[in-house]
Amino acid sequence: MPATTGERPWHRPRSAACCPPPRSETERHYTYSIIEAPFPVTGYLSSLRVHSIPGREDACEVQWSGSFTPAGVSDSEAVALFTTIFRDGLDALHDSLTA
Repeated sequence: MPATTGERPWHRPRSAACCPPPRSETERHYTYSIIEAPFPVTGYLSSLRVHSIPGREDACEVQWSGSFTPAGVSDSEAVALFTTIFRDGLDALHDSLTA
């Protein structure tokens, strides 16, 4: 199962059929799966985690990772798709927090 990871993530599932996400405010993480979407993958599961940066109270690191099984496309095509989605989401999060 390919996996891809991004730094600085945020993405809201674009699917009407999404299971309720487990999350933890104290551990600062959020996990979700997309059951039905226009993406060429199945078994999509993704997590967002926010990590403190020692010595930096004004900053944090956001990690976004996902796993899935490609459906009708190669592993590299599916990874490239989600790498772009993760990167765009992380960039949008960064822009909204630094504006």
